[in-house]
Amino acid sequence: LSVDAWLTNLPGTQTIRLRETAAFFDTLPAPPVRGATVTVRDNQNQTYAFTDPDNDGNYTWQPTGNETFGQIGNSYTLEI
Repeated sequence: LSVDAWLTNLPGTQTIRLRETAAFFDTLPAPPVRGATVTVRDNQNQTYAFTDPDNDGNYTWQPTGNETFGQIGNSYTLEI
């Protein structure tokens, strides 16, 4: 499993990309991981559920209202 993400406290969508691993010299793109349950939990027990709406292995969290992802000083755990 390959996990690619850069999560910030800036407003907007957060994305976690999941791919199967592939051989280094493989010329085909690594296949996406579909159907995973992806969450991020902080040390304040706030949970952020990431979904894959396009079924392409790109799991996103979309804020609602004034909601933001993350705060400086908190710690986070990725659960897949």
